[in-house]
Amino acid sequence: MGTTMRAARLHEPDTPFRIDKIPVPEPGPGDALIAVEACSIVPNMRNIVRGGHWRTLPQLPAVMGLDTAGVIAKLGSGVTGLAEGDRVYVNPALSCGVCDYCRQGAAPLNCEQGALQGYFGFRPASAAMLAQ
Repeated sequence: MGTTMRAARLHEPDTPFRIDKIPVPEPGPGDALIAVEACSIVPNMRNIVRGGHWRTLPQLPAVMGLDTAGVIAKLGSGVTGLAEGDRVYVNPALSCGVCDYCRQGAAPLNCEQGALQGYFGFRPASAAMLAQ
């Protein structure tokens, strides 16, 4: 994997995605860098990227896409049970794990910060989850 990659990114709501050349991120502790081989752009994506339809978009410009699948290219420190070259699916569901809904097992759809990575957040507080 090189030092840069191409990514389809949304720069402003209700505008076409742009193909940008961006730096390949370095995985932090507990992270895995995935060489993406496929992801979905759902039919409802047009409504989402218009802005305002759902409560929270990721910070723009943003790489959009759900249900990412690919191969682990690099592991951050402290990752166990995975190896470079493993094929993986990335579940887009994000939740805080500590709110009442999460503690009751009702996350991520009811989580106070719940979001779908690469798509949108369910509530205004989702911005923090999408920024990670």
